Amino acid sequence: MRRRRAEEEEEEFEAAELLPPPPPPEEEEEDEEAAPPTCGKGHRSSLVLTTAEGGFICLACFSALLSDHCSPSHHVSYALSQLSLAIRSPAFLRDLRTCHPHLLVPPLVRALAASDDEALARQLIDLVSDLCYRCCGGGSAAAASVSGDFIALITDLLSSGALAWSRRQIYMLHCFGILLNSHPNDNPASHIRDKDALFSNLILGLQLPSEEIRGEIMFVLYKLSLLQATPWDEDDNDHGDTDLSSTGERLLRLSLEVLLKTQNDDVRLNCVGQCHLLLTAAKANASLHNDIIICMACIQALVQESIADYVFEILRHSGSKDPLVISCIQVLTLLATAEEVFRQRAVIGFPTLLSVFRYITEIPLHPVQSHVLNLVWTCISDCPGIMSMSQVEETALVLTGIFRRHTSGELGMLPETFTLACSTFVEILKSPSACHVLKLTPAIQEASRNALILSLTSQEYPNELLLYSLYLLKEAHAYSCEESSATNSGSKELENSVIETCETYLMPWLGRVIDEGQDEEVVLGVLETFHLILLKGSECQSRKFAETLACSNWFSLLFGFLGLFPSEQMKIRVYLMFSSVVDRLLGTNSGQPIRDAHVYLPSDPLELIYLLGQRSSHDLNLASCQCAVLLMLYVGTLYGDRFIDGNQVLASLEQYILVNSNNFSCGIAGSMMLTELVHLYGLVRGAPIGYRTAYSPEAEKAMFQLIAENEWDLLSMGIHPAALKWLFQQKGIMKPLSYQILNFCKFYSTTKTQICVRTNNVQTLDLQMIAELVVSEDNYVGLLLVSLLGKAVEEGREDDIMILVNVMTGILNIFPDTSNQFCLLGITDALQYLCYPRQSPQIFIHCLLLIFNILYSADYGTLTHGQDWLALTETMDWQDFLQSSNEAHMLQVLCLRCHDFCRLIHFGSSLIKLVASQCLVELLTRISDQRNGKKDELRCSLRYLESMMAVTEGLLFYGDTTVATNCAVCFSIILGWEKFGLQEKRAIKDSKWCRLVMEELAMTLAAPGLASRSFTNQHKPAARVAVALLKLDQVPGWMKSVFDTSSISGIIDNLSASNMTAEMVRLFTELMTRKYMNKEQVSALHHLFQVCRKQVYNDSSKKQPREENHDIVVSIPEDIGKVCSLLIHLMLSPPMDDHDEIQTEQEILLKEIEVFFQQSSKE
Repeated sequence: MRRRRAEEEEEEFEAAELLPPPPPPEEEEEDEEAAPPTCGKGHRSSLVLTTAEGGFICLACFSALLSDHCSPSHHVSYALSQLSLAIRSPAFLRDLRTCHPHLLVPPLVRALAASDDEALARQLIDLVSDLCYRCCGGGSAAAASVSGDFIALITDLLSSGALAWSRRQIYMLHCFGILLNSHPNDNPASHIRDKDALFSNLILGLQLPSEEIRGEIMFVLYKLSLLQATPWDEDDNDHGDTDLSSTGERLLRLSLEVLLKTQNDDVRLNCVGQCHLLLTAAKANASLHNDIIICMACIQALVQESIADYVFEILRHSGSKDPLVISCIQVLTLLATAEEVFRQRAVIGFPTLLSVFRYITEIPLHPVQSHVLNLVWTCISDCPGIMSMSQVEETALVLTGIFRRHTSGELGMLPETFTLACSTFVEILKSPSACHVLKLTPAIQEASRNALILSLTSQEYPNELLLYSLYLLKEAHAYSCEESSATNSGSKELENSVIETCETYLMPWLGRVIDEGQDEEVVLGVLETFHLILLKGSECQSRKFAETLACSNWFSLLFGFLGLFPSEQMKIRVYLMFSSVVDRLLGTNSGQPIRDAHVYLPSDPLELIYLLGQRSSHDLNLASCQCAVLLMLYVGTLYGDRFIDGNQVLASLEQYILVNSNNFSCGIAGSMMLTELVHLYGLVRGAPIGYRTAYSPEAEKAMFQLIAENEWDLLSMGIHPAALKWLFQQKGIMKPLSYQILNFCKFYSTTKTQICVRTNNVQTLDLQMIAELVVSEDNYVGLLLVSLLGKAVEEGREDDIMILVNVMTGILNIFPDTSNQFCLLGITDALQYLCYPRQSPQIFIHCLLLIFNILYSADYGTLTHGQDWLALTETMDWQDFLQSSNEAHMLQVLCLRCHDFCRLIHFGSSLIKLVASQCLVELLTRISDQRNGKKDELRCSLRYLESMMAVTEGLLFYGDTTVATNCAVCFSIILGWEKFGLQEKRAIKDSKWCRLVMEELAMTLAAPGLASRSFTNQHKPAARVAVALLKLDQVPGWMKSVFDTSSISGIIDNLSASNMTAEMVRLFTELMTRKYMNKEQVSALHHLFQVCRKQVYNDSSKKQPREENHDIVVSIPEDIGKVCSLLIHLMLSPPMDDHDEIQTEQEILLKEIEVFFQQSSKE
């Protein structure tokens, strides 16, 4: 029979007990004084119990009916059913339990022992179970012994062997098993009178071929083992001649035999449970009897006989049935103690184990959760290659889910489960397949973070759990480093996650250690984790982590740990980690002085600075310690971590300088130690707060002497801006500082493209720091730069000139306002010398860039102070912009020459034409002004000029008036240079294009309706060209025919005061000068110009005053189009005169009219 049926029946009983008892019938309440019922056979009335339905049951008759073997089975069945119904009544059960609790035990046992009817036997078993259950519910000692009486009588029959091995035995075993399972708290084993005989018969029964009998026996044995009711569980050894060890071994082998043969899941479950209990008992007894070797040999033999394989197979077919899973896992846990043998079997059963692992992890506090984790961990650790890539990913995700669920607030996790989960995850990371799983990195990030959170929030086992979470965190970081060297896939994200976890959770926890108190082992574990990140991490990430530590008062915290845990182990860890932080902050091996001296260094910071005041000329160990102390003070002070009071630091430094100043020349020259000393001294002196204002002038003098007489490198390590500023404010060390500045300029010229990392207040000397010093104007950096440039120019050191000019240009790019300071410091003296053409092309180019930046940024008042900048601009040769691109030239710099602008004018868009033509006008004007002043000859070819003329004259008809006017101006300027020979002059004379332009101009002015449409409103550019042609030494002959008397008269007749322009007045002036007009025409123009001048005056008096020209501010980069439009507008605006006023068109017109009147008076 099946045990599950018994358990289901027990559940039914439990459910029934919860239901309220049926109310007593009304007759029972009303007829309380009725006569007691009597039995028809004359049995005592005390044996007759009234039922709830009004009837009665005679217990004597009931016992006789059951004891009579000739009683019909249906009578017995009816009686049993009536009694089963009756005991459900509280009143009946109370009477039975009070007066006759043991009367029914013998007849029921005899009936069960004699029954061959399965239905009747099941009815008897149900009644026995129900009766024991309900009688024991009363709580009295007599009632509680009812189940004991049943167990005693049943075990007596089973021990005697009177039943032989028949179906009656099966029913008896089934009933015994139900009683053992239903009443474990009543000490059922105490009612067994002959355990040896019972177990002997049960073991014999296991050898029978009946699977049903073996199943019942296995259940009974399993329950007895759980109740520790076996002969070997007794405290005494008085068992006669029974060999307990051989009996247990025999039972174990028989259990395994049954397990191998049965096809029933219930039997398998009982067998597995029995094997587990027997193995556990054997292991315990071996420990007690120094027989552990024999026990392990037995377990190894079982594994070799493929028991583990079979248990794995049962697990595979278990269908996640909890009882079977629990028993199998317990057996496997014991078999796993045979490590070498079990390892071979684990490879086969590992996939099955993983499927069970998924199942049990989804159930909080599953009874074998830790056992399964232990088996998985054992398999992975003993056989590293056992896992495939898919299994690695699956197992990692399951473990990640465990940590995630418990972090999110589900039921707690047992400490053993947590530690095994961490250990298992670590073994996964060490698996050869792990590095090829792409989805493993996110799981590692989440698991390591959640495991740490769980351990930090644990109230019961914080230290133990934290050590294991740190173990997982360290392995996660090691995995990221190994993967980085292999595939570089996700390693950066994982390393960032580990460091972020440390910064977010561990660093605040460490800050509370000193106040709350923790075990030294845990603190050392956290420090070891941080140390590992610094030693093994990537360069970039470990440096960032070191900077985070340094900026979080890390060094003060380390010395706090030394005070809390003054052990040698903590001291070594603190100083070695201090050195590793220094390595990452200042560069590789920068912390070596600390590592060299850590054995001799004291734990108290006050004792550290005491060492500085000692003379170390003859003590190498003391000198080594002093070097380490200076380094630690330098780094701590550099990052604002004052683990020693600032006043004490300054006093100790001054004492160190005074006592050991004579020893520096032999040991410190060219080393990092002097640089550390200079930086540290500068910082404590330059810090605005926190240090005493009083200092030792004698120590300062000795310090300045060290700086001046010994070699040291300002660039070799990071420096605090306060220290840097203080150093450059000291006039007494200007000379050595100028050498350091020059070294920096040399360094910048070769590494200026490198990115300098600036963290908080700790910086390696870079251009930004130098620029900040210059712009602050409270130090000598700007003066040193200008002085160094002047001296380099004076001595002709071209390399130094180049690097100094580059640094100054870089400073101007960062802070344009520094241009004013450079000007006031006299930089123009050196620049005037550098701008002469005799300098090398590279110096000349870089000098021009520097000049451009200064002119662009400096204030107007600074530039106009004195005549230095005016003289500087006159040194520039504008004719260099006439060079052809095919000719070699010294200006190897990005610039646009005249022919480049011509190309832009010809091929560019309308906007490009506008900008390029205006630039060409300015450039040609500068060239003309310089030639007129110096009387220089043009240094360009004739064809070069002709090409520019061809482009500019071709755009005289362009639709944009400004572009056409600019081209006319350019054409006129080139004509005025008179660089042409006879042939070229003949070409101009015969130029059909120029003649066409002039004819169109004359026709437009004389008869506008007859002019070409493309020439409308384009008389201004053409008028400028006409003036230029008339000013030539040899005016083309066709000009006389174009502007003959009739043409000029027509033009004058068509003019009025309202349409007069300055270009027309200038044209008439030139025509008059060339005698192209007669007196009548000049007189007519006199009258016309007088009217025009009067009208201009009248119009000017009526107009509103001219508005001031306010600056226009455009938000950048809100609208780049607006910015471009503003720049073009400013470029095209007319230049200002000396009074900062812009001449209007009317004013220019009046000026030209006045010139005409003056010229006519001469004629």
